[in-house]
Amino acid sequence: TVATLVITIGLYVIVPKGFLPPQDTGLVNAVLEAGPEVSFAEMERLQAKVAAELRTDPDVEGVVSVIGVSAINPTPNAGHLKIVLKPRDGRQATADEIVARLQTKVARIPGVILYFQPVPDIQISTRTSRAQYQYTLVGSDADDVALWSAKLADKLRNSPALREVVSEAQDGGLRALVNVDRETASRLGVSMQAVNDAPAVSARSRPSTPRPTSTASCSKPCRNIRAMPEL
Repeated sequence: TVATLVITIGLYVIVPKGFLPPQDTGLVNAVLEAGPEVSFAEMERLQAKVAAELRTDPDVEGVVSVIGVSAINPTPNAGHLKIVLKPRDGRQATADEIVARLQTKVARIPGVILYFQPVPDIQISTRTSRAQYQYTLVGSDADDVALWSAKLADKLRNSPALREVVSEAQDGGLRALVNVDRETASRLGVSMQAVNDAPAVSARSRPSTPRPTSTASCSKPCRNIRAMPEL
């Protein structure tokens, strides 16, 4: 009985504590963020450079890189990387130590910011984010959401209990406003769908230009931004 009590107390002291204690599962998520005005070609170059730098670490087994707007990349200036670590018995460092080392490696690459998260066995998040915990701010007015999201992020950054606070609200992306003469378009047999598709067709025919219209749904806080390249 005494031995059981001693072992229980010892386990209580050494076992990680918290809502979701950190784990070393051999997998690390990384979210890459560039400026909101970045083109797809530049984003592709930056993410390839980051992936190559990550692969130089001796404890990294492989890196999977994903760019472009998708379910895991809500905005064109965000990229996603899956970093597979070597088996635990084949390395000395823990996942947290490797993440700290990788942060130092990529810090010297200009134009990008990376956010790393070791992947635990149990996850409560339904989407990829830049931090372990998410707070979504929604509203009916985009200006109000932008104003109060900035205030909320600033307030949270002042809390000593939080290590890193990141806002996913994006401003400054490329935009173009198109005024359509509907009467002339109708007379010429041009539908509004064809007008909407024109930027996408133009961008696909010129790979060096930024990507076409996309709607970005941001989480932390939530805000919708419609960005279009210059026609």
